[in-house]
Amino acid sequence: MKLIELICCCVIIASFFPFLSGALIPAAKIHSRTLQIEAELNRDKFLYMGFINLCKNTKESEWLLEAKQWKDTCSSLWNFEELKIQHEGKLYKESWKCYGKTMEALFCKKEESL
Repeated sequence: MKLIELICCCVIIASFFPFLSGALIPAAKIHSRTLQIEAELNRDKFLYMGFINLCKNTKESEWLLEAKQWKDTCSSLWNFEELKIQHEGKLYKESWKCYGKTMEALFCKKEESL
């Protein structure tokens, strides 16, 4: 009797396996995509906030050197298709392209009062 009960349990569990896997596979894909989106969001937030802080806290005479170091640091952390940092007058611009999406950060430096 015990052997028959064990076989019946195995058959019942095996019959539910397709339903269980049908629910778990999409959940695993959603979780994986969520982690990917979160990593992209953290990357973009780091790039944006870091660039704004760089522009706020760097003197005009040191900006080119600091911008190059910032670009090298960011390029070593992530694999960009393109990463540009530009400076024209009071306007500073950083743009990056990853996985076909282009993002940018803009900063306009105000005149410092003496």
